[in-house]
Amino acid sequence: MKEFGNDSAFEINTSPHKASIQETANKTETSKETKKILSPQEKVLRILESESVFETINGHTVADIEALKNPALWKRNVNKRIGLDHAKFSPGVAFELLQGMEIIPKDEYEKALQEGRGAHEIPLFNIPASAKDAFDENKIKEKNYALDPWELYSQVPWEKIDTEAKNGDIIGGKELFLATEIFRKLRGHRNENGELMIFDKTMNVFKKITATKLRELGYLSTKDNNSITRTLIMHCPNLLESGLIKLTDFETITNDIGGEISRKEFVSSNPEKPFSVMIDSVRYYIGRNYFIDGEEKIPIQNIKVVILDNKSAGIVKMHNGREELVYTFDLLSNEEKEAKKKVVTSKNEDKQFSNADLSARTSIGKKEISQRLEKYSASAIIPQKKGEGPQKYAERLSGLARYDYVHQVTKKLSAEAGVGIHNLSWREQLQIAEMEYDSGVMEKDQRFMQFAKNYKLNGLRAFLSLEYGQEMGEKILKIGEKFDQSTADAIFTKYAELVDYAQKSGEYLAEQFNINDKDKAQKIAEHLLRRGKVLLSLCADEDLDLEKIYTKLDSIRGEVEIFTATLKSAKDDGMEIVFEIIKDLKIEEKTITKRNNLTQEEKDKLTKIFSDNYKDIFAENPVAYERVLKDFEAEIDDLEGQTVYVMKYKNEIIAFCRFAPISKREVYGGSLNVSKDVQGLSVGDYFIGSTLEKVSREYDIKIKTRKDNPANSNYQKKGFLIIGTHKENDGVEYLDMLLPAKNQLQKAA
Repeated sequence: MKEFGNDSAFEINTSPHKASIQETANKTETSKETKKILSPQEKVLRILESESVFETINGHTVADIEALKNPALWKRNVNKRIGLDHAKFSPGVAFELLQGMEIIPKDEYEKALQEGRGAHEIPLFNIPASAKDAFDENKIKEKNYALDPWELYSQVPWEKIDTEAKNGDIIGGKELFLATEIFRKLRGHRNENGELMIFDKTMNVFKKITATKLRELGYLSTKDNNSITRTLIMHCPNLLESGLIKLTDFETITNDIGGEISRKEFVSSNPEKPFSVMIDSVRYYIGRNYFIDGEEKIPIQNIKVVILDNKSAGIVKMHNGREELVYTFDLLSNEEKEAKKKVVTSKNEDKQFSNADLSARTSIGKKEISQRLEKYSASAIIPQKKGEGPQKYAERLSGLARYDYVHQVTKKLSAEAGVGIHNLSWREQLQIAEMEYDSGVMEKDQRFMQFAKNYKLNGLRAFLSLEYGQEMGEKILKIGEKFDQSTADAIFTKYAELVDYAQKSGEYLAEQFNINDKDKAQKIAEHLLRRGKVLLSLCADEDLDLEKIYTKLDSIRGEVEIFTATLKSAKDDGMEIVFEIIKDLKIEEKTITKRNNLTQEEKDKLTKIFSDNYKDIFAENPVAYERVLKDFEAEIDDLEGQTVYVMKYKNEIIAFCRFAPISKREVYGGSLNVSKDVQGLSVGDYFIGSTLEKVSREYDIKIKTRKDNPANSNYQKKGFLIIGTHKENDGVEYLDMLLPAKNQLQKAA
């Protein structure tokens, strides 16, 4: 168990058996005879004994529990050393050292004495047998022990201190605190409707628990309902898994009328006044009397603004019991927010704004929000299925266009699986709604629901990236069942990072090349992720260890990085590249093994590119040309252990390079070749440059090149240094060149 804050972090094993001061005293005598040193536990006991908190009577430890709770006790002894490095006497240290003790509470001892009966020892602290035991409702309410650790001294950050159960399970401080407060102190239980009820002492009645009440209990530090959801998911996994509480228990903010909300939503309180909403420290104007869009006059009282995900919000039209998502708009990025705030401060240089004042002045007005609005169409996300008729497709889209339906489905999955669904993109949330609409997956597919419970957001993102209902969806479930949970968790976490990276790269490229169609931007991201999907399929079907999977995922991320850098470099040089070209370009990295080699077709294509390039260079020396061509053919027939990068356009190789290891810090770069012309597309040179940039972050790259090679000046522009010359058997003089590793240059600087 670890402690943070005023008490230093340390680990200690304490006996689960009862230990009295008399027993400790016996150990102390032995200690005096041998080492003459008291243990930290003995020193803590001596301090508490000197304060008359603990007393040994007839071989039993009698403890004054109220004295233990007195802050003055801890303040008086705060500087006393107990033989631990960087830790002195404190409530947290006392809990660590004494959690195995059994005691008789002083008031119980005195009462038993008066009644002429015996008193039984009970545990000083609640140390559950296991995580399951910790969240058993009956045991929470009925277990007999003296006090909870947070009762010792409220100033200690107990919410950050995990408890180690007797079987080794780790129980979070927040979740143990909440379970105890709700079910032991507030007599929590579920009524006949399944609602979680707690006892209100002031009204002497049971009431439904609310988000406000949860915050009042303490240790959450949350500002809104979504924050509570995230806190519970992150810090209370065992409590959620037990089913004692559900995320839906806290969708009620208060027990007053209007307290029920799910995700963050906004409605106008007065249609005649300007309606704007504050989202993440930015105010967005929505309209006055009517929604600002002029095409359809929607009364402002029929409008609901909802946060869809971390990047976007939506305008929901409420009419005749339906809630339909009609518009979406992108929220300001962090960079855009900072730019807005700088404008505010520059216009008011003589004023000092608090964060709240600055946020109030950071706004999106009518003109700008109009430019950000996009009409929502579910068809842009949900494609027509093969063999699905137009009428059936229209019916399906009509259902999925309803915000209230999507919201209901995602809320249910959030509650059942303990998943913060709003951390998924709206596209991913809509995919979940489509799955439920098509097949009732949450009721019928227990494998999927168990998968969602086990692997949470990262598992769901992997599943959704491969399109549910097809063979690949089955493969994702298979990974969850094939590997142990920690390994599968690691795979899905790493893959989720790749999904994020591909998504951001796709959005970046779309922005760079003025591709304003979000559907096309999404297709670029999916194109970049294609090899990651193939790898997940292999994980399900082949015996790959975690290290190999990590290596392959890193390799695919490297491909995405080179792809993005290549197109950016081309764009910076003025090259026009349209969406149709981007979707037909591919970059592949392959470390050659006996099982993972180039195909003969690929080797033939590489040979042709090499031949076309070197035929001109060696035009006056055909003997030398034949020799280098023969050498090249021999080299690509023996690439084992080398890493090959190829760029393809419409599945045709247009550029390639290879790197052979020389040592742990050096590689030889060979065969840096670009096809002369592929339908006017000349991005190959940029691909070579981006690949060299990536590889040189870790390795010194050595190459050799003819002294009269016209490309030498380009190599030098890329950072290559001439480190020597040599002549080969044909008498041709070559330059030996070196591109120093970037990390070595940084260290030297």
